[in-house]
Amino acid sequence: MVTVSATIDRPVKAVWDYFTTISNWSKWYGGGLKEVTPTWQRGAKLVWALGGASPLTEFIPGQEICLSGAWMDTTYKFIPEGNSVTIVKVIESDPKGGASFNDGGAAHKAQWEKTLQKLKKSIENETSA
Repeated sequence: MVTVSATIDRPVKAVWDYFTTISNWSKWYGGGLKEVTPTWQRGAKLVWALGGASPLTEFIPGQEICLSGAWMDTTYKFIPEGNSVTIVKVIESDPKGGASFNDGGAAHKAQWEKTLQKLKKSIENETSA
């Protein structure tokens, strides 16, 4: 399992709204999100610009989103710290189907840390406090 987090200097509503705006994903995620169909809700599918889709297995507005992937599942948690700071935590399951990391997941964790820093920078630069 890989767990990373970032502290973003914005209220949870601002972070949630940014995160669930499809056009923002290409700015921080590294791959574009084409659509969420039918909409952000449990059972929806995230359709990726490069092809494929990930089912949304959990959806708690303002708090949590879980995606089921072919290789691992990803949970995003949005944790308010007071009124103006949000911790975004990403938790990825162990790889599925017998897959594994040859470095125990260290490189994957480092990539997620970079990705969350991009999310933090994008939100803090593009939204008001």
